[in-house]
Amino acid sequence: MREYLAKIDWNNTLKNKTATECWNILKSEIDCVVDKFVPLKKQGKRSKKKHLSKEAIRKIKYKQMMWKTYRHTGSEEDYSIYKEALNQATAEIRNSKRSYEQKIAFNIKHDSKSFYAYVRSKQKVQDKVGPLKGSDGNIITEGFLMAENLNEYFSSVFTREDISILPVLETKFEGREFDYLGQLIVTPTMVAMKIRDMKDNKSPGVDGIPPKLLLEIVEQISIPLATVFNLSLEEGIVPLEWKEANIIPLFKKGSRNKSENYRPVSLTSVICKLLERLIKDHLVDFLVKNKLINPSQHGFLKARSCLTNMLCFWKMSQSG
Repeated sequence: MREYLAKIDWNNTLKNKTATECWNILKSEIDCVVDKFVPLKKQGKRSKKKHLSKEAIRKIKYKQMMWKTYRHTGSEEDYSIYKEALNQATAEIRNSKRSYEQKIAFNIKHDSKSFYAYVRSKQKVQDKVGPLKGSDGNIITEGFLMAENLNEYFSSVFTREDISILPVLETKFEGREFDYLGQLIVTPTMVAMKIRDMKDNKSPGVDGIPPKLLLEIVEQISIPLATVFNLSLEEGIVPLEWKEANIIPLFKKGSRNKSENYRPVSLTSVICKLLERLIKDHLVDFLVKNKLINPSQHGFLKARSCLTNMLCFWKMSQSG
């Protein structure tokens, strides 16, 4: 897969092309790589016994073996051995479960996925959507019609802002006169760093490109992606596919038959998110460097959070 992409001369392939044309070419090559080299495997059932230690599994197997022995012989002695094995297995299962829960709770900061996956596995919650009640009061069970019903509701509650009316911002600039927010030039190194920072378990957007694939071909894909990003910034245009999203309805609470009890989650292009993060870093660095962000701002900034906000408030209250 990496060798296939490494053989492509991206400079000539993407020469004199627009951002959209370059993206279509790159997307075509990625699809080709997936078809040729990514194996298709049927997803099996995941084990629900991650909390069991090797010792617990060993004692469970021994208990099962003793039960079969007792069923075969019917002797009181074998039954006593089985009961002892049962008690030991039960105690070990409880200890193993307790240790596993303590472990995932302790590591929640670094591995929240395992914690919430374990919590969900203990909840008797339905993941399916519907059936839904239509505007006419009839129950909808067909998938396409339920999707249309949810789409109609989500569209009705979506707020469209009037971009022709923008607030007037106060002019405040403490930098030098020749300091300005210059053009962002994206390099392959910058792209590779952002790809490596991504979590590989995130869902893909409409383009179907998951972060895990990008992490596998990061060295080969960073050069053409940098070209596409720079052309997009220069032209002021992003490929249409990056503007599209897969909408996933997530159940909130109440009746599952009501569309208003679901909230939409948009799965957008992972590639577009890379560009967004590069622009965000460039913009924030400029704002921080030139002291254009109010000192009271604690959200969306490095080394600042709700905790630092509360600490500052407490310090102000103590100083009178």
